[in-house]
Amino acid sequence: MEIVRWTNAEISLKRRDAMTGATFRDTDEDEIRALFGLLKRKHGVRHEKDYRRNQIKKCKVTGESHRNWKERYVPGRNDPDFIALNCCGKNCLNKIDTKEELDDDLISFYSMGSKNEQDKHLQKLIELKSVERKRGRESTLITTRKPKLKTVQYYLLLNRKRIKVCKKAFINAHNVTPKRICRIANLLEKGEIPQDKRGKHPCATAISAEVCEKIHKHIASFAAKASHYTSDTRYNSSADLSVREMHRLFTQKYPEMDVKYQFYWQYFRANFSLSFGRPVVEACSQCESLKAK
Repeated sequence: MEIVRWTNAEISLKRRDAMTGATFRDTDEDEIRALFGLLKRKHGVRHEKDYRRNQIKKCKVTGESHRNWKERYVPGRNDPDFIALNCCGKNCLNKIDTKEELDDDLISFYSMGSKNEQDKHLQKLIELKSVERKRGRESTLITTRKPKLKTVQYYLLLNRKRIKVCKKAFINAHNVTPKRICRIANLLEKGEIPQDKRGKHPCATAISAEVCEKIHKHIASFAAKASHYTSDTRYNSSADLSVREMHRLFTQKYPEMDVKYQFYWQYFRANFSLSFGRPVVEACSQCESLKAK
């Protein structure tokens, strides 16, 4: 396959030709990156918006249809036609004057920029009140149900008016899961603000800073001599040593730390400029005579 590369000057000349169509134009960055891997990205530049995890996260926030990590189709949630009006015996959603108000509320909800904004908006529409009518539970009846500690009330904000609805109507109007509403209500009871913690947990297999510090001190404890005749600063250690031997000594000194040789070797390469053995160019007669004195 032969790739033809056009310069901007050549493209501008071909535009003047009468036989040339309007397809000759300056190629933008997105088109260059879409050449099926023919052109690699610039070193050190990351396009995080193209990462699959970020695309899935964005589709969840905007309510667009997508495929999850298991390649299963997830239908969209931002379509007002999917709002179920049947909620309870009181028909909370059917009592609303116009359905356009529900449609606008759903569209504005999924047009918010992040999940944190959506959760804060939902939390403002939830109120907690004390139980007005207490029924007999464990003290008077033989039952395993826990006593009711709070009453949760849900509202819809339509045309700047708060309309009280049931829980199912609140879920259907925003097209969210009951688990999400339960989590927001529990945070409201604790006096906490919802925070999106997806992707912010520490890696379970990551090496701690304490272990890295001990590895650094262990490698630096070996005697090394600065090189004289090299362009960069390098240090030479004993020829009897090696990275494998240093790792064996480290595991003997710290048997409780499970540090693999591969990580030890990578840390050695990234943080130390150390060679094993003395190079021939270091054998200088003047240096040896000064040492002897």
